[in-house]
Amino acid sequence: LVDGGDMCEVCPASFIGTTGFGKKFLKLCSTIYNLKEIDYTADQHFNQNVKICSWHLTKEPYKGKTKVITDDGEFNWDLRNGVPLWGDNLVQSSILEKIANSSHPRIPLKMGQAIATEDYCDDGEFEVLHSGNNPANTNVEPDTGDVLKFVVPYSMSYKKRFITNAHIGMLNAWCPIEDEEEGERLSKIFEHPLIQLYIDNHKRTSGFAPAVKNGEVPDITDYDNLDTQFNFTEEEVAYLVDINVIKE
Repeated sequence: LVDGGDMCEVCPASFIGTTGFGKKFLKLCSTIYNLKEIDYTADQHFNQNVKICSWHLTKEPYKGKTKVITDDGEFNWDLRNGVPLWGDNLVQSSILEKIANSSHPRIPLKMGQAIATEDYCDDGEFEVLHSGNNPANTNVEPDTGDVLKFVVPYSMSYKKRFITNAHIGMLNAWCPIEDEEEGERLSKIFEHPLIQLYIDNHKRTSGFAPAVKNGEVPDITDYDNLDTQFNFTEEEVAYLVDINVIKE
């Protein structure tokens, strides 16, 4: 594209995002390119299984203002603040950030041992839980010890948590625990609808739960007054009540 040139396209709405290519393109569109308009109503004209949008950019430095068109109306957005958000998405984003940045200590989950797929073999000397509670054999000596562990798969199957003394592979996150009671306490945190909302949506990528993988799940010991613990606004509390995450 020549300097001052324009480009208009229709594509999946994920062309800008918080991960992968979408994150890189968002950076370009808010620096060396001027993304002038995004129309999220374009999918009214297409029969696709994904959200569609149209956009218009000019090859010039970003001007700090992008016109965003949605089913709810139009507004201006500065892409340097991230992906455009509105309505419930804006409320949810604020909730997720407050959980991510609260003063709660975090459950100290860490990645399991990085053992390459080709290093697993049927006649391997050591047994490792490579993914979830599924054992695989390897001749690579495990380094996760035989301590009692609380284990959480960091894929979206994080709901299948377990306690074990086994060695742990790289598709699981884990932390040492004193006893099964401590593991059950930690597992209870993952059962709370607010934490599930957080894990399911915070920086989520297809099939994976970054909050688990990166050890960002808050270690909650008191379930009373979660709204004040996380400093939620009245609007945010009303949203959480409406989607049955917390009770009034």
